[in-house]
Amino acid sequence: MITQVVSKSPASAHFLSVLLHVAATGALWAFMRRYTGSRVVAAGAALLFALHPTHAESVAWVSGATDSLATLFGFSALLALLISRPTLTGQGVRAPHLNGQLLAVGLYSLALFSKETAIVFLCFPALLALLGAPHRPWRPRAFDAVRVTMPWLCATLIYLLIRSLVIGELAPIRMEVTRNQINPTTILLLGTYVEHLALPGALSISYPITV
Repeated sequence: MITQVVSKSPASAHFLSVLLHVAATGALWAFMRRYTGSRVVAAGAALLFALHPTHAESVAWVSGATDSLATLFGFSALLALLISRPTLTGQGVRAPHLNGQLLAVGLYSLALFSKETAIVFLCFPALLALLGAPHRPWRPRAFDAVRVTMPWLCATLIYLLIRSLVIGELAPIRMEVTRNQINPTTILLLGTYVEHLALPGALSISYPITV
């Protein structure tokens, strides 16, 4: 769809990328507002997400629109989960709503099919259950963590199965790599990524600028 938009009007494609980023920011705001109960905290988190330089490529590149799309579905899934299970954050004692939980799993599945890196959202249901209501006893929180994560895990396994059947191996030629080669590269990549998140301005001098 995005390719068709680009071929007809590049401006429309860029507008679509910006619109998706704005929608993802709104979904984050709604999720944080529900999770923390504070509009100030939610606005701060949404503002940081909206303006952080690491998202520039996702918004500026048309092919990066899948990042914003997956994020929109991911945050919407978490919001649906909180609404359907208010006990996760101690905001109520209402019984879990099955339709809301199914909606959350469906939105998470859409996030996965939008971009595979959305698999990171799989850890959030358990974190919400464990950390969302610290005043609750540890055992019920651990039980809730397992219970809310299992449907998301099943959706992930189904996605991986479909991916394997449709795509197969992305790299059929296997290369032998020693542990000594993997460890330094992994540490270097993680360090660069953390620096890019925390201090993006420090890396700006390495970006080529063409006049």
